[in-house]
Amino acid sequence: MPIYRSGRIEEKRQKQRLLLAIGGSIAVVIFFGVFGLKILVGFSLLVDRIRGTAPVQQTSQTLLLAPVLDPVASATKSATLAITGTATEGIDIIIYVNEEEEERVTAEENGTFKTTLTALSEGTNTISARATDDTETISDPSNVLTIVIKKTLPIVEVTSPADHITVNGEPNRVTVEGQTEENTSVTVNGRIVVIRGDNTFSYEHPLNEGENKLTIVATDDAGNTTTAERTVTYHR
Repeated sequence: MPIYRSGRIEEKRQKQRLLLAIGGSIAVVIFFGVFGLKILVGFSLLVDRIRGTAPVQQTSQTLLLAPVLDPVASATKSATLAITGTATEGIDIIIYVNEEEEERVTAEENGTFKTTLTALSEGTNTISARATDDTETISDPSNVLTIVIKKTLPIVEVTSPADHITVNGEPNRVTVEGQTEENTSVTVNGRIVVIRGDNTFSYEHPLNEGENKLTIVATDDAGNTTTAERTVTYHR
């Protein structure tokens, strides 16, 4: 009888040890399930710090591509100027005139944008643009356009021939001579005249019998024109 009771006690103890082992295993599994990943990450970071290779936290920022402005004429006589260009579709474009913000436009679905500037002043003007978004992120500047606004008329001085002269005999030509200014072209009755390095010109113009009208036009790079006229009578 004592032996039987002793066996029962031993069996009970084994069951308790088994239950404790099972409970401990479950606790270990739960512990690692909840804290194990954090422990492993922390341990990995600790090792990286010891090695000097800990990752550096980076902040992401939206990168905006700079718009591109289409070329314009180098000079104009108009105070208004049409500006076109390309950019990311739907993005806002800030237009600058002489480094001052002038206006904002939005790029269309095909990535193009356009506007008309009216604040250009006499002389040299620079035009550029930047892209911006809802977070006020600003792109790098676009290419810079330089344009000269010139409203003054070009100078043309016709030194020969004198007005209302008469030419007789051969050759039936008259020499048109004079001087203009830099960046200016000259025509005589629509025919282009060669301008020398010192801005003087000389042109042999054929004459018809009777009265000949000579129209000398100087045109600068902004499109301004100055006109001089001479009347020459020719007899064979």
